[in-house]
Amino acid sequence: SLPSWRSPQARAQLKTIAFSSIKTPYFKPIFTYTADIDTYSTCPRLYKFRYALQAEPVEYRSTIKGLLVHQTLEDINRAIIKEGMTLQEIHEHTDAWMRENYKTLIMAYNSVLSDEEYQQAREQIASYDSFIIENWARICQTEQRISLLKDDYVLDGQIDLILETPDRKGVELVDFKSSAMPYIDRSGKIEAYARQLYVYCHLMEERCQKKVRTLHLYFLGTKNDSPIISFTPKSSYMAKTLTDLDKTAHRIMAKDFEHTAERSASCRFCALKWLCQRDEDSDWQI
Repeated sequence: SLPSWRSPQARAQLKTIAFSSIKTPYFKPIFTYTADIDTYSTCPRLYKFRYALQAEPVEYRSTIKGLLVHQTLEDINRAIIKEGMTLQEIHEHTDAWMRENYKTLIMAYNSVLSDEEYQQAREQIASYDSFIIENWARICQTEQRISLLKDDYVLDGQIDLILETPDRKGVELVDFKSSAMPYIDRSGKIEAYARQLYVYCHLMEERCQKKVRTLHLYFLGTKNDSPIISFTPKSSYMAKTLTDLDKTAHRIMAKDFEHTAERSASCRFCALKWLCQRDEDSDWQI
């Protein structure tokens, strides 16, 4: 019973309809510290290559090893928190968790670890025993995802481990690093890791209304020495970190990419080092 759209009556009716214009939707960009803020702070040109041009360098082996350790530690912490497993039960399941995680990573990255690299990952996971024995009763959350809405972007973070303070009136944040502790920190990695924890501290206090008492960097690849660096958050450093983060986020949104790393030491293992000319008199750019 509908009239043909070709009929004069239908065309006349269509002309009487008042259509509103379609507004272009605006989605606030989402920034994480590790992928966005830290990468851009290390080298804006590297950030442009990875995220603006979507050309991810092939660094899969080191990525797989770190993810294998992180995911298996997540399995261990979740077993303690949600399933109440004993340490003996965790030991019985660890190898199976590792194998399952490794299979998933092989499929995701189409790359494998050498036997030596796999064993190194297993040793890093085994070294975690002393930490969980010491802090068993205080482990309360693992891989906590927190987002905070800013004026023109979203700040997103994921905290590896949250501990309750001994008095149960606050929390402590732990960030796992699969590398060894850099005793000679030419590239400023420890400072960058500390800033990352300050960002997580801000997210936790603003979003979850929990007071953060202590921040811990746990270097799982460290042998013979203490693998943990601990420090108490300072409001002055927190304010500076957040100000610098906001400036970096706005530089990314402005597509300010035509700069290179300030520290040449960070170029040593960069996937772009054969393409990027850092000489000031060179006009070559990506």
